[in-house]
Amino acid sequence: DGLCDCNKHGTHCAGLVNSKTSGYNLHTTLHSGKVFNWMGSASYATILEAMDWAGETHINNYPESPGIVSMSLGGGFSASVNAAVKALHD
Repeated sequence: DGLCDCNKHGTHCAGLVNSKTSGYNLHTTLHSGKVFNWMGSASYATILEAMDWAGETHINNYPESPGIVSMSLGGGFSASVNAAVKALHD
């Protein structure tokens, strides 16, 4: 299922930020990007594509507002991922 949060981690993290009763910031607009398969893994290429999508989506919808991308990832060192994160930050 393309929309399934099969490990429930993304749903959990989004709820910490913007749940109706106890979220950290109740005035936040969330945009979700699913990158992990049902086993909880994804390629770096898919993750980088999602990061590009998140940046473009924010810039297109809120060009005058700062944005935050929150990702809870594990794995080894990757120069390409680090460079993409730096590019989003700059």
